[in-house]
Amino acid sequence: MRIAARSFAALLLFCCAIAEKAPNAISVKADYIITDQKAGKSIISGNVHITNATDSLKSDEVTLFFDLQTRRALRYEARGDVDFSLQTEDGRKLRGKANQAVFIVATETYELHGNASVSEVGKTNSVEGEKIIVNRKNGFANIAGNKEGEGRRPARMIFEIEQNKATP
Repeated sequence: MRIAARSFAALLLFCCAIAEKAPNAISVKADYIITDQKAGKSIISGNVHITNATDSLKSDEVTLFFDLQTRRALRYEARGDVDFSLQTEDGRKLRGKANQAVFIVATETYELHGNASVSEVGKTNSVEGEKIIVNRKNGFANIAGNKEGEGRRPARMIFEIEQNKATP
């Protein structure tokens, strides 16, 4: 697919917005990339795979919404078979899945919707629910189960409790 100069510029804006959080090279692979600068959004679709250093996002589609004046990213939305892995600032590695994932830049809020799960690699620490909301700025987390119909599933959290080792 041929990308016009304006579309390429918008893609660079998208990559720069991601790079604000992590200044490493961004790789975006997909079947299609469509940018509408007047609407303030870019749509990346079909076998989407975005990587940045130790972080990775796979999805059917990712939409980036950006401010028309500043061209800064406002919100990212990934839809369809969302699968991600990331490394936290303290070095922990997390993997997650959901039907939809939203990242709101200004508030540093992550929202996972539909069969959402996040687990820490190498540990039993995990959360599952129909909806998981995490705010990095204030440390807030909310996990909601599915309370409707026969497919009812409660929110679930499993975590390791570290024991203080007694000194002899």
